[in-house]
Amino acid sequence: VEFYLKLAEGYEKLKLWVSAIENYQSSITLVPDPSQLHFRIGELFINLKEYLKAKESIEKAISLDPDGKVLDIKDAQKKLREISSKSNR
Repeated sequence: VEFYLKLAEGYEKLKLWVSAIENYQSSITLVPDPSQLHFRIGELFINLKEYLKAKESIEKAISLDPDGKVLDIKDAQKKLREISSKSNR
Protein backbone atom coordinates (compact mmCIF):
# COMPACT_ATOMS: atom_id res chain seq x y z
CA VAL A 1 0.00 0.00 0.00
CA GLU A 2 2.68 2.45 1.05
CA PHE A 3 4.52 1.87 -2.23
CA TYR A 4 1.48 2.81 -4.34
CA LEU A 5 0.72 5.85 -2.21
CA LYS A 6 4.28 7.18 -2.36
CA LEU A 7 4.42 6.55 -6.09
CA ALA A 8 1.11 8.35 -6.59
CA GLU A 9 2.29 11.33 -4.53
CA GLY A 10 5.47 11.49 -6.60
CA TYR A 11 3.51 11.44 -9.83
CA GLU A 12 1.28 14.20 -8.48
CA LYS A 13 4.28 16.40 -7.75
CA LEU A 14 5.44 15.84 -11.34
CA LYS A 15 1.90 16.64 -12.58
CA LEU A 16 1.61 13.18 -14.12
CA TRP A 17 -2.07 12.99 -13.21
CA VAL A 18 -2.96 9.74 -15.01
CA SER A 19 -0.10 7.83 -13.41
CA ALA A 20 -1.04 9.24 -10.00
CA ILE A 21 -4.66 8.14 -10.49
CA GLU A 22 -3.58 4.64 -11.49
CA ASN A 23 -1.48 4.24 -8.35
CA TYR A 24 -4.17 5.62 -6.04
CA GLN A 25 -6.65 3.22 -7.66
CA SER A 26 -4.24 0.34 -7.06
CA SER A 27 -4.25 1.07 -3.32
CA ILE A 28 -8.02 1.61 -2.88
CA THR A 29 -8.79 -2.04 -2.12
CA LEU A 30 -5.82 -2.30 0.23
CA VAL A 31 -6.76 0.38 2.78
CA PRO A 32 -9.49 0.17 5.42
CA ASP A 33 -11.02 3.57 4.58
CA PRO A 34 -10.47 4.61 0.95
CA SER A 35 -12.59 7.78 1.13
CA GLN A 36 -9.57 10.09 1.07
CA LEU A 37 -8.15 8.23 -1.93
CA HIS A 38 -11.40 8.61 -3.85
CA PHE A 39 -11.30 12.32 -3.04
CA ARG A 40 -7.69 12.66 -4.28
CA ILE A 41 -8.60 10.79 -7.46
CA GLY A 42 -11.50 13.20 -7.95
CA GLU A 43 -9.17 16.17 -7.61
CA LEU A 44 -6.83 14.67 -10.18
CA PHE A 45 -9.70 14.13 -12.60
CA ILE A 46 -10.50 17.84 -12.17
CA ASN A 47 -6.94 18.61 -13.27
CA LEU A 48 -7.57 16.47 -16.35
CA LYS A 49 -10.90 18.26 -16.94
CA GLU A 50 -12.69 14.92 -16.71
CA TYR A 51 -15.51 16.36 -14.64
CA LEU A 52 -17.91 13.41 -14.72
CA LYS A 53 -15.21 11.07 -13.37
CA ALA A 54 -14.23 13.70 -10.81
CA LYS A 55 -17.82 14.01 -9.64
CA GLU A 56 -18.21 10.24 -9.37
CA SER A 57 -14.99 9.90 -7.36
CA ILE A 58 -15.84 12.67 -4.92
CA GLU A 59 -19.40 11.43 -4.48
CA LYS A 60 -17.97 7.97 -3.74
CA ALA A 61 -15.65 9.51 -1.15
CA ILE A 62 -18.58 11.23 0.57
CA SER A 63 -20.68 8.06 0.51
CA LEU A 64 -17.87 6.12 2.20
CA ASP A 65 -17.43 8.73 4.94
CA PRO A 66 -20.73 10.62 5.29
CA ASP A 67 -19.89 11.69 8.86
CA GLY A 68 -16.57 13.21 7.82
CA LYS A 69 -14.40 11.14 10.14
CA VAL A 70 -11.54 11.12 7.62
CA LEU A 71 -12.79 13.32 4.81
CA ASP A 72 -13.41 17.06 5.01
CA ILE A 73 -17.05 16.96 3.90
CA LYS A 74 -17.31 20.74 3.40
CA ASP A 75 -14.27 20.69 1.15
CA ALA A 76 -15.68 17.75 -0.80
CA GLN A 77 -19.01 19.51 -1.26
CA LYS A 78 -17.17 22.64 -2.39
CA LYS A 79 -15.32 20.58 -5.01
CA LEU A 80 -18.63 19.17 -6.25
CA ARG A 81 -19.96 22.72 -6.70
CA GLU A 82 -16.80 23.68 -8.60
CA ILE A 83 -17.20 20.65 -10.84
CA SER A 84 -20.82 21.52 -11.49
CA SER A 85 -19.96 25.07 -12.50
CA LYS A 86 -17.09 23.95 -14.76
CA SER A 87 -19.03 21.19 -16.47
CA ASN A 88 -21.92 23.55 -17.25
CA ARG A 89 -19.74 25.86 -19.33
